[in-house]
Amino acid sequence: MRLRVSQQVIVFALFVVLFVGFSLFLPGFFKAGNLLTLLQNVAILGILGLAMSIVVIGRGVDLSLVAALSVPPGLVLSMVEHGHPVPTALAAGLALALLFGLVNGWLVAYAEVPSLFATLASGLFLAGLGQVAFFQIDVVRWNPALNAIAGIELQTGNGDARELANGAAYAFGACAAGQGETWFCESWRRRIFRAGGPRAGTAVLDALPVYPSRITPASGGGFWLTAFAARTQLVEFVLRETAYRERMIKEIDPRYWIAPSLRSGATFLEPMQGAHIKTMGVVKPWAPPVSYGLVIRLSPEGEPVYSLHSRVGGRNHGVVAAVECGGKLYVLAKGAGRILCLPGSRLEAELCP
Repeated sequence: MRLRVSQQVIVFALFVVLFVGFSLFLPGFFKAGNLLTLLQNVAILGILGLAMSIVVIGRGVDLSLVAALSVPPGLVLSMVEHGHPVPTALAAGLALALLFGLVNGWLVAYAEVPSLFATLASGLFLAGLGQVAFFQIDVVRWNPALNAIAGIELQTGNGDARELANGAAYAFGACAAGQGETWFCESWRRRIFRAGGPRAGTAVLDALPVYPSRITPASGGGFWLTAFAARTQLVEFVLRETAYRERMIKEIDPRYWIAPSLRSGATFLEPMQGAHIKTMGVVKPWAPPVSYGLVIRLSPEGEPVYSLHSRVGGRNHGVVAAVECGGKLYVLAKGAGRILCLPGSRLEAELCP
């Protein structure tokens, strides 16, 4: 008797082999957090696959699934971002999805247009309609007003949650600061803000020349503040020019946007400012920083004491975190893909005599 193995069995066997191999030899792979992240990343493919399987079972094909999956939710996000109530935005997104499905069904079932051509045309139409009529830019951000329907909630050990602040402009890092205060970094407002305590709602540091990332406690009191990019006149100008910025986002590769960057120097296509950045391969001393690396030591009151730099010509840019442990300062330079270990106690002795 000859054993016949189907393609489904072969694919499943390969999956099992890869999963077991990664679990045994890749540290951290077989952990609940990593497995949940993997499931979340492939969930959208599962939704598309389920929809396509239903269509294929009915001996058809649907090339408009991606547009049907992305444009109605994008319409909801865009409407909420422009101030419309969440129920109204949800109703509009649902109505658009239902209308689109009905039009597709009518074209295939009643007009007898082949599903391949009908869904190709309708998908292109819906995607184009979204670009022209619904979205001003390709990326639509998540509005905090939608957190309630998404189930986003801060859970503490006893299941309670308390809102300390809202409306933050990209809250990056937070740290307990004593007297019931929590300090957190607002990257796009370039400041450190207080939440909780008697001085809640006031700024610790404001109008910083950098975009702050995380803040962590330092030994002996005070804090370590990191910045993932420095402010420049060119970026500030683009942030003020809405029409230019939206056109740049639509037409330019994201790698070459005039925007805060975690790293630079990899290609000549990067935006430049003033009289260029290099002369005969040498970085000019007055060159504006396309990317930068910065760690700032703060006093317990939040005043800068000293700072550590990876300047324009350096490599350790895009610093997003710094943590002190065992007398050493560990710095995460995301732009360079490095974790740096600095002698924290020696730095204190040299820079804080």
